[in-house]
Amino acid sequence: MEKYNKVSIFIILFATFLFAFTQFLLINAYPTIMREFNVNNSQIQLLTSLFLFTTMILIPFTNYLSDTYKSNHLIIAALFLLILGTFLGCQSFNFYMLLISRIIQGAGYAIILPISQSVLLKIAPNKHQSFILGLLNSVINIAPAIAPPITGIFLAFLNWKIMYWLLLPFEILVIIISIIYLSNTFENKKTKLNKKIVTLYAMGSVFLSLMLLFLDLNIIFSLLSGFISFLIFTVFIFLDRHSEVSLINFNLLNFRIIKLPTIALFLVMMLLLSVESILPIFTQSILNYTPIESGFIMTPGTLILIMATFISSKLYDKNQNSNIIIIGVITTAVSLVLFIFIDIHSYMVTTIIVFCLFMFGIGCTITPLTSIAYINLDAAYLFQGSALINTFRQFGLILGVTLFSKAINFISHLSVYHSTTSNLLLGIRISYIAMALILVIVLKLALSLKDLQNKISLSHTNNSNIKL
Repeated sequence: MEKYNKVSIFIILFATFLFAFTQFLLINAYPTIMREFNVNNSQIQLLTSLFLFTTMILIPFTNYLSDTYKSNHLIIAALFLLILGTFLGCQSFNFYMLLISRIIQGAGYAIILPISQSVLLKIAPNKHQSFILGLLNSVINIAPAIAPPITGIFLAFLNWKIMYWLLLPFEILVIIISIIYLSNTFENKKTKLNKKIVTLYAMGSVFLSLMLLFLDLNIIFSLLSGFISFLIFTVFIFLDRHSEVSLINFNLLNFRIIKLPTIALFLVMMLLLSVESILPIFTQSILNYTPIESGFIMTPGTLILIMATFISSKLYDKNQNSNIIIIGVITTAVSLVLFIFIDIHSYMVTTIIVFCLFMFGIGCTITPLTSIAYINLDAAYLFQGSALINTFRQFGLILGVTLFSKAINFISHLSVYHSTTSNLLLGIRISYIAMALILVIVLKLALSLKDLQNKISLSHTNNSNIKL
């Protein structure tokens, strides 16, 4: 690998890490922010949901951006949005200003997430592509390992806003380095957006956001918004599939080797951030642990996730089969069943072990699924495939964290028990049961994917990628 490529890879990985670190930085501070701004459990999840929703909405446009602008300019623009959002977060004097800062950061992440994957796949040798994707996933996964304990330490002595101030110098440094060293790797061409398709996509996204936001406030309005969103997206998908210039190339899903891992990845991502968001609330509100203790409970599990991601990427590079995915899904399911039995009398080490088991399973699943989808894409459809896969990935994150947080909030207010803690625990346990059922679907998809790979010659797959 050329020296220049190594420098570029380092810059891109570091920039992506900063975005991921920012995304997870506040999770352990949620209970503190809830008290400071007087918001409930459902409202505090908006800090995550709006970040992810902004990312999900904007990712499909990266295909157009990749054709129109230089890759280094896009990365620099994303970093500028990160700096702007971080600065506003430092100045937040109410909950709404903090939400705006998260939306701006999410817009930057929407640019850099698919762009970084596309750039890395272009500059990395073919034989190392799965490893590079695994390295990118590992870097992204380092963030939740480092962020919770750091947040816990600062919350014990300082205000949570100090963490944002400390991030600014690193963000400014990486944007300066990017300006100096990064160059364009894209072949730009004239591309026009279909205004009718873009309008439908925007309208569908608005009604989808209304459905999620009002899910526990006005169920009738939420369901109506969801129905309207469904109708709009149905028309959008139909027109987009038959358009010469598509926003999201759904035609790629006609190929099962793309469709199966993409849907499985969507379902797995529903679980990842949901569990990571639920755990601090569980440990602090039910087990009465401090933010520092809560952060260190999550740290070993996320380190296990990094290790599992690295190992699974190497194994997939070597064996090119779905066995590691099946192992990961089964391990994750076992951990969720064990989570159901954790209560106020459980030891801290029990929670740590079960969370480690969960993260190991997730780590064995995400990278191979992503690799299968990307490696089977022809270079001409790399940007479109990246937009499609990352849209599903981000939608899984936002749908999972929104639905499960609102379900927990709804169940905890049913007052099944006299104790508030018992009602909250009931909501969390029911969420874990629902997650375990979702994994049954993922397991079926993984088994189907294994059968499909057995029918396809690996040499033919590697040499003749998908062409539409």
